[in-house]
Amino acid sequence: MYRFLLLIFVISTFTSFNRPFANNFVTSDALVSFVSKANLETITAKSKELKGTLDVQKRTFAITMSIASFEGFINALQKKHFCERYVESAKFPTATFKGKIIEDIDLSVPGSYTFRSKGILMIHGVEKERIIEVKAVVKNGQILIDSKFPIVLEDHGIKISSMNTIVISKTVSVDAKITLIPG
Repeated sequence: MYRFLLLIFVISTFTSFNRPFANNFVTSDALVSFVSKANLETITAKSKELKGTLDVQKRTFAITMSIASFEGFINALQKKHFCERYVESAKFPTATFKGKIIEDIDLSVPGSYTFRSKGILMIHGVEKERIIEVKAVVKNGQILIDSKFPIVLEDHGIKISSMNTIVISKTVSVDAKITLIPG
């Protein structure tokens, strides 16, 4: 009887370690927030409407999100100004980031990683090549992404007049937390 149980344990352990790891991952949960700290006003907003894919084997990714999905502004007028005056969300409804992980890492192996992602960040219809540092934790078949980076609004054709810099910063801080699952 003990030999039978030992055999079952060995077989189940062997097969669980040799299950193929998914190559393609999709977003299951995401939170992207930004902060603009100016002299008179701090603007903060968050969105959960980010969609993304990651090919672990090729180390390529594609992310898209709705600009108008940001919520949490101080009031409705602040969001209206953000959408109409600055990011022109009716004309440029999405932001995207597509590219490749630079480092030769294997995200199929559980653990914690810090790496750089290089790609084209498109905001306000303007594409800009960026290298963004990413922290990732691979566990329980998921990949948890955490990244913080600045965006210079002028780099994407978003003009802030000298008079408006007291209420909106020329650089915003972005924080992205993304959970990827096999898909």
